[in-house]
Amino acid sequence: METYVVNAKGQLLIPGWLRTKYCFKAGTKVAFVETSQGLMIMPVDDYFKNLPGIFKDSLPSTKEFMKMKQEEKRLEERKIKLMFGGNKKD
Repeated sequence: METYVVNAKGQLLIPGWLRTKYCFKAGTKVAFVETSQGLMIMPVDDYFKNLPGIFKDSLPSTKEFMKMKQEEKRLEERKIKLMFGGNKKD
């Protein structure tokens, strides 16, 4: 692991090999993204290109969502029956 120092102006030099590897060129805008593992620095172009698919694996599909809502409805109906002694009129 290499370490670098932030200068008095708050600037940090990105080593040449990293600039080359991640396509940081003069004038490249960067995004600082906080994650649970720490701080990520990304070229803005790549950051915004990846946004549309960022949640694709973490959100339920429509089918899964409908199942979840049906189960939620079933549980709410059961709770109402228990609260009112099963005398709910439809």
